[in-house]
Amino acid sequence: MTDSARRRLIHRIPPSGRIVIVALLVLACDQAAKAWLLLHIATGESRTILPHLLEWSLVENTRGAYGLLGGSPIALILFSLIGLGCIAAAFWRLTQRPIVAIALGAVAGGACSNVLDRLRDGFVVDFIHLIPLPIFEVFNLADAAICLGMATLILATLRPESRS
Repeated sequence: MTDSARRRLIHRIPPSGRIVIVALLVLACDQAAKAWLLLHIATGESRTILPHLLEWSLVENTRGAYGLLGGSPIALILFSLIGLGCIAAAFWRLTQRPIVAIALGAVAGGACSNVLDRLRDGFVVDFIHLIPLPIFEVFNLADAAICLGMATLILATLRPESRS
């Protein structure tokens, strides 16, 4: 498929459809990874994937990012849903740009996956440990999608919209 054909295909999908597709992909990938790891690694156990770089470390995270908001699942769920609503409202006018719709989908899918964990289990399953970056806690695909999506949204606001 050529670049122009890919662009035409992407532009045929309405912005809300792009958001939903990406959100569902992030949700499915994160939940599948967590389910697989829960079957193969015990809580608290670590497995080296790439020596000195990456390991799977299964953690049941009852707190928010970096221990924020304590261990109250209800507060974390409400904070996630309110935050998601604020982000969507703030960036909705830019959703005609495919990258913005994709970024919103990544944030929404990541937030929904972590909320699903908290509703189902009372905690979020974290498993990615980047060894050379001690500033990062153990995290999951949903967290990565949220961070990358937010970074993309911020960058998109700095770049002027192209005129079609």
